[in-house]
Amino acid sequence: MDPDPSCHYRRRALSRPVPGGTAGRYLLRRTGSSDDDYGKGYERTPSLRTLCSVIFEASKPIPSPRANLLESQLFYKSDSRRLGPDLHPLFMHIPYYAEGFHGPSNAWTLAAGMIRPASRGAIRLWSNDPSAPPLIDPQYLSESTDLDRLVEVVKMCREIGHHAAFDEWRLREVLPGSSRSSAAGLTDFVRQACATYHHMVGTCRMGVAACCVVDPELRVYGIRGLRVADASVMPTVPSGNTNAPTIMIGEKAAAMIAAERALTRDRQKREVRFCYKEDQWLTRQLIHRMAYGWRSFESILTALCDSS
Repeated sequence: MDPDPSCHYRRRALSRPVPGGTAGRYLLRRTGSSDDDYGKGYERTPSLRTLCSVIFEASKPIPSPRANLLESQLFYKSDSRRLGPDLHPLFMHIPYYAEGFHGPSNAWTLAAGMIRPASRGAIRLWSNDPSAPPLIDPQYLSESTDLDRLVEVVKMCREIGHHAAFDEWRLREVLPGSSRSSAAGLTDFVRQACATYHHMVGTCRMGVAACCVVDPELRVYGIRGLRVADASVMPTVPSGNTNAPTIMIGEKAAAMIAAERALTRDRQKREVRFCYKEDQWLTRQLIHRMAYGWRSFESILTALCDSS
């Protein structure tokens, strides 16, 4: 049974053919699709990061947080062969309950995050009206490896929470709780309590492929004089926070724009110098030919034009 009745509508809508028109092609470009995908109205997109809260009731009042509720975090590789971390446990001074879950308010959270999902969602167009929103199916945990890794990081957070260092702060485990300690119980909990978090990027992907919106110098394909310089140009969702990379993108864009303007000014100066030299040459030719008896101004101009 679908938890959301609108899923039935979405399934019917996702099967509809996409109408023709320039607006549809523009929307496909904005969502990262190429013209080859237009007839399908479909594009696979990176899934968002997923999070599942492991919550403990505190044995004494919890002090006020000092770091915007997020006191500490860990970046961890589920496999040492990975280039970067894919698991992301976070510690919070508050109980971070997923929708539909409830518990004590004097509690703390070890949020089990998975930051390199293999699942891919789908975006479809259902109208050639540019103002109509696309139909989105994120397809979270559709790849078994995502579910397995999220269960793994939940286990990690439970282990951390039950460490002796937390003995004075831990009264009991609220979620997932002792009743869900089996593999099947944890898998079921992850499916129910999973949510998305942080770092939504990439709607104007940078690159040279047909599916990209901006080129490597952040210029929008097909629109002269327009650049995009924010987190939307990131080709993939970064493992770390997006603040520093976004600042870097802005600074790089400013440097590229300044360099392009300097090159344009230099080119204009060369063109002015060239025109000045051309004027000097024409003047000398005019004086020379008039000195040799070409009295007709029209005949002189005709000869100059023929010689050029």
